[in-house]
Amino acid sequence: MTTKTYEKISSPPYEFITFNKAKEMNKQGIAAFVIRGAGHDEIRDRWIQGINDQLVKEEKIFAKPVTEIYLLPVQPSCFTVGIGELATVQRVDIVMVYGQEQEPNMGRMAIWRLKWAGDIAWLEDYVVNDAVHYS
Repeated sequence: MTTKTYEKISSPPYEFITFNKAKEMNKQGIAAFVIRGAGHDEIRDRWIQGINDQLVKEEKIFAKPVTEIYLLPVQPSCFTVGIGELATVQRVDIVMVYGQEQEPNMGRMAIWRLKWAGDIAWLEDYVVNDAVHYS
């Protein structure tokens, strides 16, 4: 069995964008999906490579991997970790833009995205449903 390998997507620096930029991309009709919470340094490349492997190799949804990638920091949030202890966490989301160069099979893509509901969103849904994190 031959395993096809794809060139490794370049590591950081990825461009950081603002929520307003994500909304602008959506208004321009740019096709993208957002991976919630996967943009931190220690896991970012594995997520990007893993998602591309799924889309291209396993699910055969794209002919080529996504290479236009942005990082979208979410406002920090606090939560209780113990009695009298608070932790602050900043989530960084990954925005992966795709287009005709990937030759997407949108029917298969829609089914794939539903498997990841809650973790991965279409950009058009993200700018509505996650807006509360940016106010």
